[in-house]
This record gives sequence, C-alpha cells and structure tokens, in this order.
Amino acid sequence: MIYLIKEANKDLAPIIKSFWMIDSKNDETIRTEKIVPDGYPEMIFHYGSSFKSRITGNLIKQKNI
Repeated sequence: MIYLIKEANKDLAPIIKSFWMIDSKNDETIRTEKIVPDGYPEMIFHYGSSFKSRITGNLIKQKNI
C-alpha cells in the first residue's frame, strides 16, 4: 500500500494544508481503507470501481456524480 502526504505550495498554503493519497496497488488482501476524522474538511477523488462506505454496518454504494 502507498500512503503519501504532500504539503501545499506557498500559493495554496493559505487555504489548503496538504494533499494526501492512498493506493492499494491492486492488492486484493486490502479490504478496508479507514479514514480517521482529523478535524479538517476533505475532498476525495476516487478513480476506479464504485466506492462503497460502511456507515451503519452495511456497505452502501455511493452515487457517481
């Protein structure tokens, strides 16, 4: 698994703290990628198969927009 954090450049730093990326590198043994709340708003760009989230115990397919 790859996990990277990159600080925003000086022009974006007043509004963006950092960028991060996680990639399982097609490792089928990785079934869950947990995102822990850290108090910062985040925007996720998911490229690949439909993303599913577990909120109430059941996996729910998120809508593509």
